[in-house]
Amino acid sequence: MSGRLAFFCVGLLVIYSFARNLVLASVRPFWFDEVCTWIVARQGGASAVWKALQQAADSHPPLFYLIEQWAARLGGQELVGYRLPAILGVSLIPLCLFLFVRPRAGPLCALVAAFIPGLSLLFLSYGTEARPYGLEAGCVALALVSYQRAESPAWAASFWAGLALAISLHYFAVLLFAVFAVAEAAFWLANRRFRLRVWAALALGSAPLFFFLPLLLAYKRAYGGPMFVLPVSLTGALGTYGSFFNVNREIGAAAAAVMFFALLGAAMWSRKPAVGNSEVPLHETVLLLGLLASPLLAFVAAGVAHGGMHLRYVLPTVLGIAAAAPLLLARLGRGAVKLAAAILVLAFAGQEGSFWLAHLRQRDAVGAPASAAAYVDRAVPPGGEPVVISDLGRYVEMVHAAPGEITRRFIGLADPAAARTYAGTDSLDKLALVLRRFAPLNIYEYPQLAQQRRAFYLYSNGSAYDWWPARLAADGHEVCLITAAPAGAVYHVVLRSNADAVPSQGSIPQR
Repeated sequence: MSGRLAFFCVGLLVIYSFARNLVLASVRPFWFDEVCTWIVARQGGASAVWKALQQAADSHPPLFYLIEQWAARLGGQELVGYRLPAILGVSLIPLCLFLFVRPRAGPLCALVAAFIPGLSLLFLSYGTEARPYGLEAGCVALALVSYQRAESPAWAASFWAGLALAISLHYFAVLLFAVFAVAEAAFWLANRRFRLRVWAALALGSAPLFFFLPLLLAYKRAYGGPMFVLPVSLTGALGTYGSFFNVNREIGAAAAAVMFFALLGAAMWSRKPAVGNSEVPLHETVLLLGLLASPLLAFVAAGVAHGGMHLRYVLPTVLGIAAAAPLLLARLGRGAVKLAAAILVLAFAGQEGSFWLAHLRQRDAVGAPASAAAYVDRAVPPGGEPVVISDLGRYVEMVHAAPGEITRRFIGLADPAAARTYAGTDSLDKLALVLRRFAPLNIYEYPQLAQQRRAFYLYSNGSAYDWWPARLAADGHEVCLITAAPAGAVYHVVLRSNADAVPSQGSIPQR
């Protein structure tokens, strides 16, 4: 394949990625984390955002929310505007990977690298999410291609910008500084040359972390116990490799291990690949090894910091997989590269064909929170009794998505101590109590409800955070099923007369 044709194909892929995710973003409702973004970003200027983050209203550096403010004004429609940074970041990844792989393995291998992220959750989920992960991955991709060309002052500056922006979007990006630092140390050892501008970019790029450190520590103090996310375990860290591409976790971990040791072997017993222009330099191999090992590095870091870990925290691993796979294929010959390219294109075409069919047939089904809110509104009789949404996250989603005339009786109920018992985490309850300071959310602590209301309706959706039916029944309160459907169950609850109560701190809403 000629370089010009390959570059043209990558350009089409970039345009398609942007357009496709723009369409999806316009109809996909915000989920809880995205509503958190919306709440913090709407606080106003930098000082107001900083104040909200000081109170642990969300978990990311303030620059992310300022970017979201700008994007929301630019994007027009709320669902699109707040997701525009992620769409842009993910759309540029194929181009960056193409530019990184092409000098080492030629245009066809570079095209293979460009297509691989399109089959991952980075493209399928986080490319249309109003969270920093998609834009962060785009910044890391920029840093990757800039580092390869860091002999040029302009590219060194681009390397610094990519790293600084990544750490200003997501705190876990600090792990990438260690990866790039080890890679540059390998360059120093192999070439006996100290590249001051690269080390300066690494040092200056990490500066935002120290500026934002008080916010990170405030968040850790607020939610330093059990986390929302998957428990920190080696099994969970290894399972992320399969989860990236929606395949069996064991298969994903095995494939990542094979790729890691194949890269390591190629570096130790170097020979010119069958396809491509040159061998991969040692420092670039070390860089790819570090990216591949990112989930394990995050596992260690989370364990040391007594924090949590989720695959979205290590999405740049997908970049390492996408760059390493074609470089290894190049050593197997042109036939292997062509076969892999054909399989990738067919898989991507099948995936996207299914996406467009589902989009055309189920356009109205994407409004799940609003639909659930309408279902609950129909299920409960008119009157003054409030409607408790058992899952606090679902409550926030429903209130954001549905019209106010439907949700005005809805309330959220928080009890961090009970949440630790029934859900294994109190983070959602604690966060909900913080969010009500910054948004018009009717979220109450349980004793307050018990003091004002002996009877109410309760909506249960069966999620991991839907524990109020079990708790109320275990406490001996009357919990009677009114209706059940795929959308969830609605109960009528009557509290025992000796239910815990505290003095009123505001009235419970009623119709």
